[in-house]
Amino acid sequence: MHRLLIVDDESEIVEWLHDAFVEQDLVELEVYKAFNAREALRLLERHKFDVVLTDIRMPDITGIDLMEAIKANWPRCIVVFLSGYQEFDYVYTAIQNQGVRYLLKTEDDQKIIETVVEAINEIESGRHMEDIVNEARQQMLKALPLIQNEFMQDLVMGLQDAGDITPDRFMELGIALDAEGSAIPVAARIDGIAHRGAMTRKDNLFFALKSIADRLLPADMARICFTEGQHTLVWLVQPRQESWERALIRLKGSLEEIQDTFRNTLGRTVSFALHTKPSPLASIHERYSILGRIFTYRIGMAKEMILTEKNLSDMDAGQSSAEHMDFQESYRQLSRMSSLENMLEAGQKDDFMAQLSRTIDGLKKAKSRSCAPALEVYYRVSSLLLGFINRR
Repeated sequence: MHRLLIVDDESEIVEWLHDAFVEQDLVELEVYKAFNAREALRLLERHKFDVVLTDIRMPDITGIDLMEAIKANWPRCIVVFLSGYQEFDYVYTAIQNQGVRYLLKTEDDQKIIETVVEAINEIESGRHMEDIVNEARQQMLKALPLIQNEFMQDLVMGLQDAGDITPDRFMELGIALDAEGSAIPVAARIDGIAHRGAMTRKDNLFFALKSIADRLLPADMARICFTEGQHTLVWLVQPRQESWERALIRLKGSLEEIQDTFRNTLGRTVSFALHTKPSPLASIHERYSILGRIFTYRIGMAKEMILTEKNLSDMDAGQSSAEHMDFQESYRQLSRMSSLENMLEAGQKDDFMAQLSRTIDGLKKAKSRSCAPALEVYYRVSSLLLGFINRR
């Protein structure tokens, strides 16, 4: 049975409406009376009401104030206001809220009863629940950029399940790439940003860089932009029709324009690294790990650079194939560090131990103690475990 609360500072109106609803047989109701808003608030503290039928203009506490208290405690309750002709300002404020109706006091009792019955039917038909579902969908849309960013981070770090790299999943996440196609990874770092200012300043620069790139990157190339770590902005780019060779020429030209605009607009410089060989998305992390090496060993030597995997040739020429494999394997282990930390904090013991075992096995493949990425993995794992122990 549904509950109805009638509120008015005119006792004759309350009694008239109470009798009308008790006598009607369209819907089963428990009918409560309140002769002022304060009495209504006391009843609302003790009972959940489905519909509140109230005068909109009352002394001390108005119907609008009462509505706000109702919505704070019982957001699905429907409020029906009774108003006079001269109360437009009150009515206008009231109808800006969901789940609110209004009637003129000159309406007959049958019209008022019909309005309350319609409100009850609306509750029973689940329209309120649909509103809740729609609101949840809106909240999901607001969270979508964060979900996209996390998905793409895992993709370029080699942590994404291959079963999720599908057209359906990409459509669900709003990722404007062909899940079954190949892409070129492009990474950007703002020169000197690691040594400056607060995180807010960094976020503002990233936002400005992304906005400039959105305007200057070729519009006919599919792409998605996301952050990876604290200092890197990443794009995965797919040409829609032209050859990869032609696409790379246009892409590099656009990166030069972005550098010029960023410098002229913000007085800062940005460097880019890209891999010129396209890769299926399932293995894009292998290409992206090379961009990490480019930043590690080249960026900082100069500013406003555009580098590719070919710029690593000098460094690679001085390495044996075994040393090169050391670097490749160690970078794969570094890509697992974030998930390793998350598993530890979440208490996922079995998953953590399995991931830790894979990480340690990867370190065993290093042939040289001077392999910098392998040393980084070693010390990051040690720091992770010591930090966890100290917090306990």
